[in-house]
Amino acid sequence: MTDCCPCAPLSDTMSRITKHHKVYGWMLGVVYTAALVAPPLLVITQARSSWAWVAVLVAFLVLAALVVTAARYQVRSFFGIPGNPAEDCFFSCFCMPYTIAQMKAQVEDVPVTDISSLPAYQA
Repeated sequence: MTDCCPCAPLSDTMSRITKHHKVYGWMLGVVYTAALVAPPLLVITQARSSWAWVAVLVAFLVLAALVVTAARYQVRSFFGIPGNPAEDCFFSCFCMPYTIAQMKAQVEDVPVTDISSLPAYQA
């Protein structure tokens, strides 16, 4: 699932540790959609040969890697996993589906609950 549509597993993973889990999924989904749609549109609209579509594709994939890097950093800080942001960025750039799958495996034991800042009022 992480190879075909990485935004769903990322959102599911982040739902276990933060209340803003949909932001990660939506951001990754929008960036992936733009990465798939923008280069062909650029090629169609420009008659001349150009490498601009490659630059656009790389830019969107770097943005996607930054979203996954931020999510990985949050998972590491939540669970106290050793590592650094440089490793997160490297693995997010070159092994994004596996990074998302690893995060999903690490948080599977955490129960899915609503995260609230205050306990409910009891009379």
